[in-house]
Formats: sequence, structure tokens, C-alpha cells
Amino acid sequence: MSKEITEKLINDFETMSNEEYIKLYNLAKSRSEGSNKMTIKELYRQGKFPYTKMTVTKKLVDLAEEFDAPMKCNISNIRIENKEEDTYILYLDFAPYEIFNKTVAVPSFWDENRKPTLTWFESGYYKDGKVEVYVQSTDNFEDFFEKKTVDDLRNEFSACQLDWVSKDGLGNLVYPRGYVEWLEKKILEY
Repeated sequence: MSKEITEKLINDFETMSNEEYIKLYNLAKSRSEGSNKMTIKELYRQGKFPYTKMTVTKKLVDLAEEFDAPMKCNISNIRIENKEEDTYILYLDFAPYEIFNKTVAVPSFWDENRKPTLTWFESGYYKDGKVEVYVQSTDNFEDFFEKKTVDDLRNEFSACQLDWVSKDGLGNLVYPRGYVEWLEKKILEY
């Protein structure tokens, strides 16, 4: 988010209507989305694994086809497969979220009658929930996974419940007990 828009969101927070705040927030978000995308190669270099409770996107499903969006998984590791071709392997573990993932599984595997009526879990291809996906180093990590950060949640709360948020004497946003209750409900959604 640009510094100017962020400052306006914070400084003019109390005088803005909900619609003005949401419009400005969405403008800032759209301006910054293309500029801060992390590539698979950059993620590999960070080496901080595992990444937990990641939500897969349709773009990753298109590469692997076993699982469905919006299933959840952990990224347990990334390994270089071929340096010359700049190919990496994402090691994904869906097992910790099996109960949730079964609720969003889409029947796309063929049964004995040659009809796509089976989910990944019913197909016989789901063994231990571990999947390897081959990607290019220049692929954007954010194109394959959605992950909400604390700031994303605070901004979402602010946008939908602006009247619950106030400022302290230093101009910092203060989230009252309502935020905690709202956040607990959001966590249960995952």
C-alpha cells in the first residue's frame, strides 16, 4: 500500500464514511498487488519452512489436478529439481486439514462407469495427503496460495465494522473487544 494512501487512511479515519474508506483501501490495495509478489525462487531462498494453513488457488490446481481450490495444506519444503530449466518442487501436505478439505472436494475423478463422481479422497490417489507440484522459479507464490495476514484481517475488520475501531492519543488504531470476537469468528471459518 502506498505511504500516502496509508497515512490518509489512518489520519482521516474518523472523518471518512465507510464507503470512502473502503474505496480508498481498495485503491491502495490494487496499486500494490502487482509490485510485491514473491517468486518461488525467492521463497526457496528464504528457507523458512513449513508454511502452514495455506489455501490453494485454482492456478495451483491447474498444475497438479489432484486437489481442489480452496483446500488447505502446509508447504513442508521446496527443492530445486532442475537448475538448467529453473524448475522447483513444492512439497505439500494436505493431511492436517483432511476434514476441512473433504468438505470442499469436487468430484472430478472417474468411477468404474466412466463418470466423474469421485473426489480425490475417494479416488484411491489420496494416500497420505502429500503431493509434489513442479513449478518454475519465476512463478509467483501468491498466484498459487492465499494467506491472510494479521494486517489483512485488521483491514477487513476496519472496512466492515469501522464504527468499532477508534484511535488512541498517539493516532494508533485501537481494536476493542469487538475485534477479538470478530477475529474468533473468522478463525472458526478456517
